[in-house]
Amino acid sequence: MIEVVEYDPTWPVIFDELRRRYAVALAGVPVIAIEHVGSTAVPGLAAKPIIDVDIVVGRDEVDAAV
Repeated sequence: MIEVVEYDPTWPVIFDELRRRYAVALAGVPVIAIEHVGSTAVPGLAAKPIIDVDIVVGRDEVDAAV
């Protein structure tokens, strides 16, 4: 069963913490962007309560990021 809940204003706060942790974990890897994506990134939208994150790196940096 898929759970969809009302928008939670803490989702951006949770993402900010995840972005910080990913940035620390990827120190030394040239990261282009760490982005909050998916339905939890849309203010006011009901969503599955899972924070989706895209980490964008250059093609030559994929192995290092993994």
